[in-house]
Amino acid sequence: ILCVLPVIRRPNVVCTPHLGASTTEAQEGVSTEVAEAVIDALQGKLSSTAVNAPLVSAEVLKELAPFVTLAEGLGKAAVTLVADQGFTDINVCYSSPRGDDLDTRLLRAMIIKGILEQITTANVNIVNADLLAKNRGLRISEVTIRTEGR
Repeated sequence: ILCVLPVIRRPNVVCTPHLGASTTEAQEGVSTEVAEAVIDALQGKLSSTAVNAPLVSAEVLKELAPFVTLAEGLGKAAVTLVADQGFTDINVCYSSPRGDDLDTRLLRAMIIKGILEQITTANVNIVNADLLAKNRGLRISEVTIRTEGR
């Protein structure tokens, strides 16, 4: 806090406390939620509450979970298939009964992660995948096709 003290003392700066979970009940609820999220993470489950990650609802996360590892693997395979030519354009086609309502942010991040881990030494994760791809000049386009049934 010492490093920001000059900012706090400025007459045109108003500082307020973060009031989230300020009651006993709220703190108990947050504590339970955090403990459950840690347990899920340690069990290798995806989190619907990760900070700065592509956030999807718990319902959608459950639906996408089987495809997350596949998406990363497809990204890795794509690099292998075009290793001789290289690439800058990545076209992804999803097929889902949800059609355009499918939230693809997590799958997109995993595809990019799979690709970038093959062509860079950077630490790639679902939070920084899009930014790293953009910085490398990769252009990603996505299309979702509505299908019948599951």
